[in-house]
Amino acid sequence: MSRPIISRLLILFLSFFLSGFSNDTFDGEGEATITPQEATLEAAGEYTLNFIVGKHGISAGGGIKIRFPKRWKPQMESPAKNNFLKIYLSRKGPGYENTITTRDPSLDGQAEGNTRIITIRITENPLIKGDVISLTFTKTKSGCFPAYTEKLPAASDIDGDGKFALIKDFPDFTVRPGASSRIYTIAPTTQQVSKRFNLKVAVLDRCSNAAEDYTGTIEFTSSDKKARLPKPYTFSKADGMTKTFPIVLNTPGYQTITVSDKNKDWRAVSNPIDSKKTTPLEKIWWGDIHSHSGISFDGSGSGTFRYARDVAGLDFYSLTNHSSIVISRDPDTTYGISISDEEWEFTKRKVIEFDDPGKFVTILGYECSLIHSGHHNVYFNSSNDFIPKIPLIRLSEVDESLLTLWKYLDQRTPDGVDVITVPHHTGKMSFARFSKPYRNPQKRVAIEIYSRHGSSENYDPSHPLSYCRKKNVKRCNVPQNGPHYARDAWAEKVYLGVIAGSDDHRSHPGMGSIATRTKRGTVQTIKGGNPLTAVYTGELTRDSIFKAIKAGKTYATTGERIILNFTLNGNLMGSEVILPERPGHPNISVKARGTDLIDFVEILKWEFKNGKYDKDGHPIFETILHSEVKALEADIEFVDRDYNDFSMYYVRIKQQSEAWGREVWAWSSPIWVKNN
Repeated sequence: MSRPIISRLLILFLSFFLSGFSNDTFDGEGEATITPQEATLEAAGEYTLNFIVGKHGISAGGGIKIRFPKRWKPQMESPAKNNFLKIYLSRKGPGYENTITTRDPSLDGQAEGNTRIITIRITENPLIKGDVISLTFTKTKSGCFPAYTEKLPAASDIDGDGKFALIKDFPDFTVRPGASSRIYTIAPTTQQVSKRFNLKVAVLDRCSNAAEDYTGTIEFTSSDKKARLPKPYTFSKADGMTKTFPIVLNTPGYQTITVSDKNKDWRAVSNPIDSKKTTPLEKIWWGDIHSHSGISFDGSGSGTFRYARDVAGLDFYSLTNHSSIVISRDPDTTYGISISDEEWEFTKRKVIEFDDPGKFVTILGYECSLIHSGHHNVYFNSSNDFIPKIPLIRLSEVDESLLTLWKYLDQRTPDGVDVITVPHHTGKMSFARFSKPYRNPQKRVAIEIYSRHGSSENYDPSHPLSYCRKKNVKRCNVPQNGPHYARDAWAEKVYLGVIAGSDDHRSHPGMGSIATRTKRGTVQTIKGGNPLTAVYTGELTRDSIFKAIKAGKTYATTGERIILNFTLNGNLMGSEVILPERPGHPNISVKARGTDLIDFVEILKWEFKNGKYDKDGHPIFETILHSEVKALEADIEFVDRDYNDFSMYYVRIKQQSEAWGREVWAWSSPIWVKNN
């Protein structure tokens, strides 16, 4: 038999043998690398992503997909501008075309919003084993982002059928913090005299990451001249740039601790500490229960639980990543996954791992952004035993309806687990509502009155904290004129306490930060505050924090740890007070200590029977007291002798100085008053 005949028979045999295999058998072949594997924040650099073609090559029509690191936004128009991308093939011959997409779930099923996926398709002359596709990415300046490590997914379509499969191993890429630039220190707000407590000190870079390079010496002083303070301490790189130091205060009253590095002219003053002679029945605890990580389609970074505890010095924390993402509404709504099943299980494990009653409390949560009902965070009060059983509900399941979300939460939440939903940035959501049927006293117990987006207290486009009027705002969200602000809800007799949340998307919960974005090749800098929720409760446990939020024993700040105590006839904010006899008079007490000079304190009132509305239908709350304070402390006693019948009161405070480029405010939860 001649050699040509043998060759034809062999080809026929191989074709018949291989026909039993799927065309997709070899998809996912190849190897991806990145060089260098590290970047330093705010530093220029050139990075090369290489894809090495595997054993079976890549046919014409086939190709690869690679996801860039989060917040890297490549452009191919101008080599002189930031984020310039150039593509090289290791040999001449093959042709290609490329597209860059976002919110593209075709790589690994997740539609990321703040990263880019590049797809390179071979148009002619296939690639062979060992060929290299190189993507060279030039950053003239790295942005101000979180420091973290992430994997860069890559996939290949070997045979050109349009089906991509992930490669086996993804390259790691690490973003390291920048140079240390400041000290940050936090103390417990409520403390008993002569009892030891821990002061937290963190050394941060300009982007609020824990730095890695500080080896300076810090010293301690206090407003309490009798305080027992640590000796000067010299940091080493082994400290990890965060450390706690034992302190004992020996003088009652409001005190502070100052930490300084005289060689660098760094100085950080702690939040005010309410030093009491005896242990109070209720203490003030601070938390951020609205923040995101790289799990969210529009977030970046990781390690949020550790950051909240060790760097920001929070007492309680909830990671609220987006459950889903809307990819398109043309012609029908298409949803993508933001939290994958694996990421939800990871989140639940971290909630259990970091929960440490008495020291640091975690709350399981997620954000459900309902386009037709507003954005809501979902929070669960559960023992750690039940947390693994709590399901995640996605937008596609509830058809973006709050009523359906409540229904599914009732049906799917395990017995013994409590759940609430809290609306946020309602001021920019014209479809957020509080009237029937959107009342739910079991699940809707609080409103996020402030976040980095702006204030949702009331419709007032002229207010410095209103949407579109905030300084250093990243993008302008026009305030919507409708009945979806806190005051609108209160006037509708909806009992809501207040919280504030950072809505941080850079894995820096509870911390003010500097962020950057690239627009038309130019890096822009934006400052962001760190809105916080303060809770009054006797102990630091998940159950006590959750119940205090439900009871409205909370107040909200734009980020500074202002001390605020608001009572009416001895009843704390969040209370419903029944006056013992008619005509009774509400006796209002406001005690406050600012982190800086307090500009003014206001007491506001709504009278349900005689309250008036403006031309747009918003309730006109009466300012029954405006007190110009111009001091660190305020101590106000006020009797409302004009009280007639069913009314509600709340307090707000403004400080003189700004923080993170914005005005500093605090808002109490309301107190409701009725006649007996």
